[in-house]
Amino acid sequence: LMAISNYTFFSTTLIIMGLTKKQITYLLIAIIGIIAVLLINLKISHSLSGTDRGTFGDVFGFANAIFGAFGTLALLITIWLQFNEIKNTARVQQEQMFDSSFFSLMNIHRENINALSYSDKTGSVLLSFHIENALRNVAYKADILNKEKQADLFFEYLSKLHAVYNSYIDSFYNLAYFITSSSINGINKIKYFDILSSSTSLHEKYLIYFYLIRCSNIQKWSVQSKILERTGVTEQIQENWFRDYKDDIYI
Repeated sequence: LMAISNYTFFSTTLIIMGLTKKQITYLLIAIIGIIAVLLINLKISHSLSGTDRGTFGDVFGFANAIFGAFGTLALLITIWLQFNEIKNTARVQQEQMFDSSFFSLMNIHRENINALSYSDKTGSVLLSFHIENALRNVAYKADILNKEKQADLFFEYLSKLHAVYNSYIDSFYNLAYFITSSSINGINKIKYFDILSSSTSLHEKYLIYFYLIRCSNIQKWSVQSKILERTGVTEQIQENWFRDYKDDIYI
């Protein structure tokens, strides 16, 4: 029972250190082999006379080299495990720092939206009201216009809000750029893009959609456009989006 208990404790310790069950099996076989060599060496040496023991010791002196090699190997394994632990700890800390910074920027983005104002409206209400009106007006003519003309007409209706929507786009872009330029892996980037997309209203997505169309043929905005496209916030908007407005259009 004591042997089983010790084995269980030893195996659990190795698992915690990061070794797989297969690696633990090989390590235990090696340890048992070393112990067997020691016991055989000890048994044979005790059965020999003094002179023969010396000769036998010289013959099997390679055992010291074997044990020395295993000692070096154990040291290397320990260093490797410590290195992996440090690397994993650094990765976790980096992800935690990124997570904290991301949500801080999200809060700043929301504060920037709340600070938007024009006439008697502010924040997301301001964006929703004017973008909705622009969409309905564009939808009235959208079926005879290509995407570029639709975008031009959309921003023509928002011409008085130029400073407002530019402020929004800049704030959104800063968040998108922060995710894109980070060193986190691609899967995590998709996760944060999804969070950003889910916190963006449909009207805001339409604003980004038409902004991207407008920027598509402008070289100096190509980098910004690519970063905004990577967020995926406009994927749900179809080219025939205007059909949703056909039944209830007002000018």
